[in-house]
Amino acid sequence: MINAKSVSDLDVSVIIPTRNRSKLLRELIESLLAQNFAPERYEIIVVDNCSSDDTPKMMEEMRAKAACRAKDQGPCHARNVGVQMARGKIVALTDSDCRTDRDWLRHGLDAFAGDAAFASGCVLNKPEQKLRLFSGAYPEVTQEHPTYPACNIFFRRDVFLAFDGFDEALYFRNFIDGKPIECADTDLAWRLKKAGKHNTFCQDVIVYHEVTNRKPLNWIVDPFRIFAIPALLRKHPQLRPLLLMWGIFFRAENLLFDLGVIGVILAIFFGPLFLLVFLPYLFYVTYLMAREGFSVTRIPKLAGQVILLTARQVFVSAGLLYGSLRFGALVL
Repeated sequence: MINAKSVSDLDVSVIIPTRNRSKLLRELIESLLAQNFAPERYEIIVVDNCSSDDTPKMMEEMRAKAACRAKDQGPCHARNVGVQMARGKIVALTDSDCRTDRDWLRHGLDAFAGDAAFASGCVLNKPEQKLRLFSGAYPEVTQEHPTYPACNIFFRRDVFLAFDGFDEALYFRNFIDGKPIECADTDLAWRLKKAGKHNTFCQDVIVYHEVTNRKPLNWIVDPFRIFAIPALLRKHPQLRPLLLMWGIFFRAENLLFDLGVIGVILAIFFGPLFLLVFLPYLFYVTYLMAREGFSVTRIPKLAGQVILLTARQVFVSAGLLYGSLRFGALVL
């Protein structure tokens, strides 16, 4: 716990779940300590999910209060624990792979001048990091988004607790790469909205998300993580028109890819003419890759990128199909 003064009426508590991100966590904490906001008015609570790097050493004071005595229970549990510990009327949530804007807390609290129960803001990729083909870039949020990502959201603490916080049943571990997957942030926001609670979006409440450089294989299999989307849509079917095309398809390329796969299957049984059904997908992906400029010398590179994107699309479709079967909610 950092910046925690001997007062019982703090304005805001910042909750950060973390695991093995010592360097990035340090950058985040430094950005929070540099806030244009009186230090006696806020506290920082870091909940460590059994880190094996030097995070415990760096956060020794926090470790003494919330030592890891059991298994890693994921970010949902960590955030819930953090809010239980918090003393601020408002809890501000972000992630340990983010960096906050200097006025993040000040603008975030301004959002609660009215009757808002929660407030969200912009999530931008760190501008100093260049995007490449294998970058794990965060889908940037510049306006109110129906997923309400937990890396940049503020709640009234009493409302958060009254609605039992994040549903930890919506935390999953990806059996392919072991990375945590959760959609509890979206679930809580929509439970509040359906209960008539008000919210607001603030464009000047900004966090910057880390852009990771991934190995090609990790980049290809990473989209399998979206198997959690059907679990979310089963609980909140009203999100279908907001997140999906025609309430079923995740993205346009999903529709084209699925039709192409059907064409390949038909070609196996009824002749190669059906392979033409795969062409719209190939044209679409080639167009996406060629937007930065086309030349004859780029053809080999372009072909390689199309092949890689197609391999990645296999895991997108596999994840959605698996999630649809597991949670009983069709998403393609």
